[in-house]
Amino acid sequence: MITSRSWWCLTATAVLSLSLATPVAASPATAAPPTAAHHPATASAVRRDLPEPPPAEVVHEELDDLTVAAPHPMSGYSRSKFPHWVTQYGTCDTREVALARDGQDVVRDEQCRAVSGIWYGA
Repeated sequence: MITSRSWWCLTATAVLSLSLATPVAASPATAAPPTAAHHPATASAVRRDLPEPPPAEVVHEELDDLTVAAPHPMSGYSRSKFPHWVTQYGTCDTREVALARDGQDVVRDEQCRAVSGIWYGA
């Protein structure tokens, strides 16, 4: 099993880049983009038009240009240095609150984790 954090970060970047060129599987193909009505916290926000994703060929070319670093030790890393996922209320942390806020039909489990829903990428 590959455990190198840098490898996982590179993989996540590649998946994110490819996702810009392909539709999100969690959202229905015919669904309209969310409006402020889907997000009560942003009901007063103005909807902005987003740019079109680049063509798949461009994404693949850019991915081919990435340099993959060799795995290296994670000395000095400590999760406690990244407190931005602090508890908001109950067992819900910032990430879980944001997922519920920005999603549609979000279902959470007893530990506040989002287990299903629909999210639109920007």
